[in-house]
Amino acid sequence: MELKLTRREAEVLVWVARGKQNSDIAQILGVSRATVSKHVENLLRKLHCETRGAAVHLAMDLLRPQQPCLSLDKNGF
Repeated sequence: MELKLTRREAEVLVWVARGKQNSDIAQILGVSRATVSKHVENLLRKLHCETRGAAVHLAMDLLRPQQPCLSLDKNGF
């Protein structure tokens, strides 16, 4: 699955994942709080998520490198 976020939406998602509120993100990025709110609204819609936490969780799952399944031998190793 490709996220299909704009660069700015991805930047906002990174700051959301770091626990920042819209007002903090606005200050960091040098934009208005309303602009950040719109970016959050758009990324939630694009990711089909209802909450900021769900969007972060989905993005982390998609970006996490796939780990091969480990099989254990009869000794548990």
